Amino acid sequence: MTLASAIGAPIWVRDGQGDRPPGKIGAFTTSADGLWLVSANHVLAANGAYLDTLTGVYTTSGLVSRTVIFAELKPRGNRGDAAACRVAAPPGFRPTWPPGWRPFHEPLCPPRRTPVKIHAGGQDRFAIVVQRGSFRVDLQQAGLPGNLGEVEFADSLLVRTQDPLFLRPGNSGALVVTAGLRCRPVGLITGTSIEHGSDTVVISLLTHVLAALRLPPQILV
Repeated sequence: MTLASAIGAPIWVRDGQGDRPPGKIGAFTTSADGLWLVSANHVLAANGAYLDTLTGVYTTSGLVSRTVIFAELKPRGNRGDAAACRVAAPPGFRPTWPPGWRPFHEPLCPPRRTPVKIHAGGQDRFAIVVQRGSFRVDLQQAGLPGNLGEVEFADSLLVRTQDPLFLRPGNSGALVVTAGLRCRPVGLITGTSIEHGSDTVVISLLTHVLAALRLPPQILV
């Protein structure tokens, strides 16, 4: 197995139905069980639907894992869209960060009007935090079992952007950080808000994602 280490690089699952829609590498963290690559539940697990016939998790460098964990999604009250896969890496491994990013280990929940960014299409893409609260996301296309389509996420962030490359579906699971040189990790892209329009994106707070997966409360930088 090989390992793509670039934060924001594509990642997807291959199962009995073939290659599933890709998302993004969100972050890496370590536990007593090893190194974990963190992304969204609906990218890596589809709430368990992908795992029954899973053949592997892939990045552009090839097969990276066959071990996936996820926090179960329910119709309401979820505190994060969370999954991770265990990956092998050499001693001293560090993720490859976008140019100019100098991230902190510890996540932050920024206040309203804070500029945030992701890395997509080879460039930084920006948004503004507009609200913290509960929001609904349509995950119908993710193939969640039990006809679980509209899913509510509690204590999440809502950001607004005019950049279509921030909004594109393939960014699910991407790491959102505060804009600026010393960026703080904020959360993972979950999807477009049903209530607030197509220019808004729901962010699962990274603190909730890591807690839901029972992983340490900081990321590898």
